[in-house]
Amino acid sequence: MKNLNPIRLQNAEHLAFMNDLLLLLNETKFEQLKELTIKLTEGVKNEKLSQKEIKKSEYTEQLTKLDEARDNIYQGLVFRLKSELHSIKEPVKTSAQKIKLVVDTYGSFVNYNYQKETAEIQNFIEELRLEQYNEAIELTGLSEWIEWLDDVNKQFLQAYTARRDEYASRTKLNTREIRSSNDIIFKEIKKIISAMEILQVSDELTAFVSKIDTSIDRWNKILNQRHNKGTNDMEKPEEKVIDEELEISNEE
Repeated sequence: MKNLNPIRLQNAEHLAFMNDLLLLLNETKFEQLKELTIKLTEGVKNEKLSQKEIKKSEYTEQLTKLDEARDNIYQGLVFRLKSELHSIKEPVKTSAQKIKLVVDTYGSFVNYNYQKETAEIQNFIEELRLEQYNEAIELTGLSEWIEWLDDVNKQFLQAYTARRDEYASRTKLNTREIRSSNDIIFKEIKKIISAMEILQVSDELTAFVSKIDTSIDRWNKILNQRHNKGTNDMEKPEEKVIDEELEISNEE
């Protein structure tokens, strides 16, 4: 039986290989591998579930679009304010200078994490809605921009809360730990197969090894191609998704 380091496989690839192995074990039903087959059956089941859980939430794309929209609205508000700073009408120019002090106080929050930006926008809008700024807002024509920003920020907060609740309801299956457990099972299977090739040679065993070796050759070819392209096997796109989704409980 040929060698394969499953640690180098990306999540979807790892699951596919383990599933292939399980299908072959169920076809042959070697008594010596019965216990390990049962363990791998449970392991593959858990690996499938864990990978389903790290897929992007339906809210993720919505949040990305809403975040971009509120950033664009804020930048539009700032550009409008800058134009009024050059107004030939002194009351408008003075009002713009007054609002600019508020904008400068908050700075550019478009690069903050989701939660911090949401809170900063809320505070920014609340301050601009204080009575002392009413006239200045009216003269500079920023009322509509503030309403747009407030509306999109509220939509963002609603979607963000929904995504947080969605992830809180999921079971906590650790893909890395499940993979590691299935890798150990694979090593044990390989060890028993190697012993059987010496002590209990049979046509059924030869056919099994031939099939699993074909699968191993395919995955080794993929790994070699990736290595030649200079891609880091361990930098998995799936894991980047995990990092993004787990920001709910960490950064934000």
